Amino acid sequence: MTKSIFLFAAVLYFLFACQPQNKKLVIKGKVFTEENTTPVMAHVRLLVPGLVPDVYDKTVRVESNGTFKMEIDSATYMRIMVSAVNHHPLYIPIYTDTVPGDISLDVRLKHYDYYPEFEDVRITGGWNKFEFSTAIPMQKQDDGTFVTTIEPSADTVAYELLGITQDMRSVNGTMSDRFHLDGGGDYMSVIHAKADLVKIIFDPALLKRSKLDEPVVRFSPPYTHLNKLIEIDRYVEKEQQRYRKEARAYRQRKKSLDGFAFNGDSLKNYLINLSQSAQPPVNKYAFFKLAEMSLFMIPLDSLTCRTILASIPINDPIWESNPMIFPFIYLYKLNDSDGLKTILPQIKSRLVAGNVIANLGMKAYYEGDKKTADEYYKQLKEGYADIPSLKHYIKRLNPDKKVAVGKPLPRFSIRLMDSDQTISNKELRGKYTLIDFWAVWCSPCVGEMPSLHAAYKKFKSPRFNILSLSFDGKEDDVRKFRKEQWPMPWLHAFVKGGFRSKLANEFEVMGIPKPILVDPNGIIVAMEGDLRGENLEKILKKYLK
Repeated sequence: MTKSIFLFAAVLYFLFACQPQNKKLVIKGKVFTEENTTPVMAHVRLLVPGLVPDVYDKTVRVESNGTFKMEIDSATYMRIMVSAVNHHPLYIPIYTDTVPGDISLDVRLKHYDYYPEFEDVRITGGWNKFEFSTAIPMQKQDDGTFVTTIEPSADTVAYELLGITQDMRSVNGTMSDRFHLDGGGDYMSVIHAKADLVKIIFDPALLKRSKLDEPVVRFSPPYTHLNKLIEIDRYVEKEQQRYRKEARAYRQRKKSLDGFAFNGDSLKNYLINLSQSAQPPVNKYAFFKLAEMSLFMIPLDSLTCRTILASIPINDPIWESNPMIFPFIYLYKLNDSDGLKTILPQIKSRLVAGNVIANLGMKAYYEGDKKTADEYYKQLKEGYADIPSLKHYIKRLNPDKKVAVGKPLPRFSIRLMDSDQTISNKELRGKYTLIDFWAVWCSPCVGEMPSLHAAYKKFKSPRFNILSLSFDGKEDDVRKFRKEQWPMPWLHAFVKGGFRSKLANEFEVMGIPKPILVDPNGIIVAMEGDLRGENLEKILKKYLK
């Protein structure tokens, strides 16, 4: 009996040992500074796909000799971010057709692109919860350094600097006892507080200026094809920078982006050639980037859109990296709502499926199909409420939301810019008021300036006014914009904290621009799309005959 049990156990062990186990994918390699030395502190992070802002699934710290090793569940598409103190973080795509074995790569990062000279240096930290809008200006000294004094609330002071990099990142300073990784791939400087006041000094002379055009990444065989993905990303980013530069210049000349056209033929041809000639999965990656760029930079015909959808399987994980692209192609490039509804049950990814449902719901909402919009809201609420990127769609489609046509304007009170006066619901009584949530940095907001100014000129009277509520980082941004671009000769207020403010929460502001038209009794009569572009004059004409 004992012998039989032993033999049976041995057979079970053999069978179990021969079963395929859930093999962990290992990503390993080395991280170097721009000077090819080991960094003071560096990290490698695995990004959760499709979430904005970035959310990280796993983080490993780079060892003192520059090496790292990360074990993750096997996958065919992922993105990692490599960061180091004093260096710009680098995003790296990893895309294979089959579940890969170990992947090895070496990374040489690039220093931040600092401004040549420094004037407006600001500091933010634990004392203001790292809020950009309340950052403290540092005082420039005769020796070129910048200084500020902080009263510590603990035995350490953590801070970051604003206004020293050309891409407006918040980064570590030149005075630190140690560093902490922040949520965006940069680092906080940490100083030990040894007195009641801590003097923080930023010394530009200690900065290391970058001499590299690009960071350097090298994948080892058999995954050298991943180097091509980085090349694609760099070409796309270069064209995006050109687009932004040309758009800014055009807007400065015309004070609007109306009529702006970007010649993206070189990028389009580059991506199409790769999609037709490269081996998988590089060709699929090129197709996907082509789809992404069709959002605003490259016009695509229906045949190319159909080719993209046929070339990247519906359940390919790359769709999760930007899950709004899939419904965007169907709804706004192909105008094929029925086709999107048909394939929805086939989508396995909850992230992609949720975005499909959200976009179908928003389309119905803007078309005035309340019944259909409510049905999609119910699906989102019941099946996808745990996905952070879909929460704002759920709020937008909520049929019981407080801010809606026919409902009273939420109570509020805010100080007018450059004035000691405040404005509230009381001051709006007896007239129509267009409340416009906006920001200088918001391109669609700036795009509304021609229609706003035309409407104000035509309808300005004791019965009508405009109140612009700014979500900018500081009031001076608004003043500069009004002086140099659009005068905006109406009422202005600055919303401290922007989207995180109490006012934004009360008015359910999840995106800007958000225009709201209020009647003399304080009731909302029109909102959002009905008040944008040429629709604005039509709606105002209806109420202000």
